[in-house]
Amino acid sequence: MLYKNFGETDKAFLYFTKAEKASVTSRQKLVQLKRIINLLLQQGNLIKAEEFMLSAKQLIESTPTLHSQRDEINAIQIKILQLKGNIEEALKIANSSIEAGAYSYNTYKILGEIEQLRGNHSFAISCFEKSIKYLTGKQKKIELL
Repeated sequence: MLYKNFGETDKAFLYFTKAEKASVTSRQKLVQLKRIINLLLQQGNLIKAEEFMLSAKQLIESTPTLHSQRDEINAIQIKILQLKGNIEEALKIANSSIEAGAYSYNTYKILGEIEQLRGNHSFAISCFEKSIKYLTGKQKKIELL
């Protein structure tokens, strides 16, 4: 097989490169971008993860049918900033997301993690409680386990 010696990130990147040239939908491209970002984050490659996250943001902004995915990509951006140690910037984006009406599990969970790092434990708990409120049925059961 052609990909035999490649790692998972390499496979995903090659697939995405082919998808760029093929006639796949924007939604399929976004799904692949998110896979690549998650693999890069697992590997600790924050610089490449950030590059792909920015590509995902551009795709979302240029495709009206994907605008509902903004919150998820913002959550990834916040996580990347948090991992890079840029807590204040991550906090700023998290608060902007909430002010813009992005009330979601990811946004509040990551905001809770940031506030926990900052030592604001009571506010962190409040954020974690809000995050649970936004979990969906199956996701809620899995997360609470």
